[in-house]
Amino acid sequence: MKERVQKFKPIKEELSTRSYSFTIWLRNLSRSKVYSSYILSVLLTLFIIFITEVNTTQTQELQADYELLWNYSGVSEASVSSNSSYIAVGGGAEVCLLNREGEPLWIHNINAGRVSDISITSDGSYIVVGTDAGTINLFNKQGKILWTQKKMLWEIRDYNSTYSHVSISPDGLYIAVTVDDNGEISLISREGKLLWSYKVDGFPGCVSISSDGLYIAVTVMENYKNSEILLFNIEGNLLWSHKVDGYISDVSISSDGSYIVLGTNSRVGLFNKQGKLLWNYYYENVSKWVPEEVKTVSISSDSSYIAAGTDNGNISLRNKTGELLWSYQLGVDIGGKNIYDISVSSDGSYIVVVANSEVYLFALMVDPIKLILDQARSVISQEKTKGFIVTKAEALFSKTEQDFGSGYYMRASKLANQAKNLALDIDQDGVINKDDFAPTIKNTYIYFILTILFLSLIFTIAYISNKRMMKRKTNKCRLIIKQLETEGCDVSALRDRLIKMKHLNQIEQEFKELEDKIQKLKQIESEIDLLGLECIVKLYSSDS
Repeated sequence: MKERVQKFKPIKEELSTRSYSFTIWLRNLSRSKVYSSYILSVLLTLFIIFITEVNTTQTQELQADYELLWNYSGVSEASVSSNSSYIAVGGGAEVCLLNREGEPLWIHNINAGRVSDISITSDGSYIVVGTDAGTINLFNKQGKILWTQKKMLWEIRDYNSTYSHVSISPDGLYIAVTVDDNGEISLISREGKLLWSYKVDGFPGCVSISSDGLYIAVTVMENYKNSEILLFNIEGNLLWSHKVDGYISDVSISSDGSYIVLGTNSRVGLFNKQGKLLWNYYYENVSKWVPEEVKTVSISSDSSYIAAGTDNGNISLRNKTGELLWSYQLGVDIGGKNIYDISVSSDGSYIVVVANSEVYLFALMVDPIKLILDQARSVISQEKTKGFIVTKAEALFSKTEQDFGSGYYMRASKLANQAKNLALDIDQDGVINKDDFAPTIKNTYIYFILTILFLSLIFTIAYISNKRMMKRKTNKCRLIIKQLETEGCDVSALRDRLIKMKHLNQIEQEFKELEDKIQKLKQIESEIDLLGLECIVKLYSSDS
C-alpha cells in the first residue's frame, strides 16, 4: 500500500508547479460569463460615451439692440407678418396695410363699429379684423374684403357692450374669435364657416392661435379680481385652465403651441403646453402707490423671444428663460406712453408697438449682424484653404445669407454662428479641426470602437486561457484515474463526474477530494507500520 500511495504526489504540489498570471475569477470564467461580461462592458462604454459627449462649441446668443425705424399715426391695433414685410394696423373705422418702410399699401373703411383687434398671417396673405360691433372681417393682401360675419352669428344681446378679439393662424386656415357679451369662444374656417363654439362663465377676452390651429389660448375674466387662462385643441376640447389673480390683459401662443405667455397686472408669465407655469417677471411700481401694469405681450413663432409693453411706455424683450435682452422707454419726455398693443416678428428681428394712437417699428440693428456674417464667412474660407471639407458649413451659410436678405436678421445671426462652429469643428465632437486627429469622425465613435476591440481581445485571451487550463487539469486528472484503474481501483464514478465538469473550480474540487483520500491512505499506512494487529483491526472497523 505504501508503494501505491507514493506514486501520487499531493494535488496541491501539482497545482503549484505552474504559476499563472490571471486572477482567480478569470480562471473560473465560463463561456456564458465571458459573453455576459462582454455585453455589460459594451453597455457601460455606450453609457459613458452618452454622458460625456457634450459639444463644447456653443453658439453665443446675440446681444439684441434695436433701433426705431418709423412711426405711423391714427392706430390702436397692429399685427406684423413673419419677417415684417407687412404690418396690418387699425384705428377707428380704418384698416390699413403698411410695408416694412411704413408706407400704406391700401386703406379700407369698415361700415360697422370700430377696430377692436387685428391679426395677420405669417406671409401677409390674409388679415382678419374684429370690431366692437361684434363683426369679423377677412381681407386679402390686396385689401379686398373676402367676407364679413355679422353679430347675429353669436346672438349678441347688447350691441353697445360687445368687444371682439380675433387671431388668425399663421397659415391662414383658422380664425379664433371671442365676443365678451355672450361668453362664447368660436373657431371659424378661412371660408367663414363656424367650426365650433364654447360657452364660458365670465367674459372671454384676448385670444391667440397656433400656426396649424391645433391650440387656442383664451383669457376669461370672471370678475375684476380674478381671471382664467384656457387652452383648447382644434376640436374645441378644453385641455387645461389656470386661475390668475387680477385681470389678464393679453395672451400670446407660440407657433407650435409649446409656450403661452400672458400679461396681467404688473407681471409677465410663461406657461408650457401642459399648463405648468415656468416663470413670472414682476415690474416695479412707477411710484409708491402706482403699479406699472403690463398691457400687451407677444411671443415669436419659434418661442425664442417674448415682448411686453406696459402702461408706462416700457418695452422689453426677453428670451424664453426670462432673461432680459433689450428694453426701451417710449415717451420719456412725457413720462411714458401707454402701450396698447405689441407684436414681435417670427424670429424677433422686428417689434411693432402701438402707443398713444401711433404705431412704431423697431428693427434689430443690422451692422452687428453683418459683422457676425463676415466672421463666419472668413472662418469657412480659412478652414477650406487648410484642406478641410466644409461643404455642410457652406450650405448652412448659404441659408444664412438668404435669411439675412429676407429680413430674418436674428435667425441669420444664429445660423451664421452655427455655420462658423461647423466649419471649425466638422464632426462636432467638441475638438476643433486642427487639434482633432480625425476631424471628420467623432472621437467618441473611435474611442468606442477601440474599447470594443480591447475588450474583445481581453475576453478572448481569458477564454482561451481558461479552456487550455481546463484541458491541462482534465488531462492530469485522467492520468491519475488511469493509473488507479491500472492498479485495480474502481474509479468509474470519478471518471463520469469528470466528463460532465465544465468549470475549473469543479475540477480542482475533485482534485482536493482525491488528495484527501490519498492522504488518508498515507495515514493508514503509517499507522500500520507502528501499531499491532489489534489496533489495525480497530482502525479498519472504525473506518468502515
